[in-house]
Amino acid sequence: MKHLFYLSAAGIMLWTLPASAAEWVIEQKDKSFLPEEINAKVGDTITFRNSETRKIRHNVYAITPGFEDFKIKVQLPGESHSLPLAKDGTIAIRCAFHPRMKTTINVSK
Repeated sequence: MKHLFYLSAAGIMLWTLPASAAEWVIEQKDKSFLPEEINAKVGDTITFRNSETRKIRHNVYAITPGFEDFKIKVQLPGESHSLPLAKDGTIAIRCAFHPRMKTTINVSK
């Protein structure tokens, strides 16, 4: 009976621990964002990685009102930058250098 109590207590402790934040990677490759859509949670982190093999620079900016601070000015090939997801909403992302580059980040609580 003593072992059952300890197992139950351990199960309750694990159940009440907060889930850890996820880390997502969006590649910038062939003048595209990959993947084109992510479903993430508040507290997660998005890393944008310029994986171009040629000298192609990119940037990241949100066109969604309320997410104007979600941006990276310039990324050269091989560079990565991470941005935290601080609030929920749908963030439409673009690259100013390549207007056809689009990705969407759906952020839930």
